Amino acid sequence: MTESKALEASKILLDDVKSLLENHPAANQAKRGRPTGGVGVDPLLRSCVALCYAAWEVYVEEALHGAVEYIIENLDADRLPASLRKWVATTYGKNDPWKFAGDGWKLECMNLINLRLYGKDGQNGFNSANSKAVKSLYLEILGYEPLSEISWQGMPNQRVVEEIEALVYERGAIVHTGVAASDGKAKGKLGLPVVRSQIDFIKRLREQFDSKLNLYLSELVGGDLDQA
Repeated sequence: MTESKALEASKILLDDVKSLLENHPAANQAKRGRPTGGVGVDPLLRSCVALCYAAWEVYVEEALHGAVEYIIENLDADRLPASLRKWVATTYGKNDPWKFAGDGWKLECMNLINLRLYGKDGQNGFNSANSKAVKSLYLEILGYEPLSEISWQGMPNQRVVEEIEALVYERGAIVHTGVAASDGKAKGKLGLPVVRSQIDFIKRLREQFDSKLNLYLSELVGGDLDQA
C-alpha cells in the first residue's frame, strides 16, 4: 500500500517545520550553548507551532475526504455505512440523492464532504482539530473514529488526547494574541525541545490514525486498500 494523500499533504507541512528549525540562524543558538529565546527565535517557534497544528488539521481533513471517496468508489449506494447515508440525506435536505441516475449520487456525496471540510469561500468548514471535534466529525460521517484507539509505548490514549488539546490551545493563543500560551493548558514554556516533541508527536499520531482508518476501510469494503 502506498502512502495516503493525507499523509503526503501533512508531511509537507512537517517538513516545513523541520526546515525552519534546521535552517533558521536563530535556531542554531541552542547548538552553540546560547539561550534559545529572544529576537528571531520566538517568532520562529510560534510559526513552527502553527505549522504543526496545520499538519494535524490538514491530515484530519484529507484523510476523511479520501475515506469517503474510497468508499463511494468501491461500494454501491445500498452498501454505504448507515451513518454516511444518514448524513448525506440529512445534509442534502431536498430530493433523495440516492435516486439520482447513474453515478450522480457519488458527485453529490463528494460535493457535500467538500463543503463540510473546506466550507464555501473559505468559511464554515472544519476549523478546529481538537480531539472532540475530530471524533465527532468522523463518527457523524463514517460511524467510526480512530482517535479513541490510538496509543503507543509511553503514550496512552488519554495522553494522546491531552497532547492534541495542548497543541490546539497553544496554536489558538498564538493566532489570536500573537504570543505563546504560558498557563497550565499549554505543554510548557515554548522552546526548541517543545517544538521538536510536537513534530515527533504529530508524525506518530497521523501514522497511527492512518493505519487504523485504513484497516476500517479495508474491512468495510473487503480487500486491500490503496489510497494512492
